[in-house]
Amino acid sequence: MTTEHARELASILRELDHLRRCALSGTEPVSGKTPRSRERRDTLAQRLADETMKLAQHYDDALAAYAEGFGWEATETLDRFVKVNCRDALPEPRPLVQQEMF
Repeated sequence: MTTEHARELASILRELDHLRRCALSGTEPVSGKTPRSRERRDTLAQRLADETMKLAQHYDDALAAYAEGFGWEATETLDRFVKVNCRDALPEPRPLVQQEMF
């Protein structure tokens, strides 16, 4: 159970990292492309901020669920373990870059 929980937490952290890198570079998480118009860039920035906040809340909720069964001391240990060890073990999210048609 702990191993599966650690995998879920690590995958959330990996996705959060990916979204934060996309927000910094201004690129779409799926395509890896930068929107051309200012309006679309602003919309993308808002979507990335919203999704990042949702994923961070999901991570916190997953930790709280684990704490209900095992206590906060075990949860803090799991959180530290995942942040130090597991994130690098998961494959890097790669954007699906669409080739230009013309």
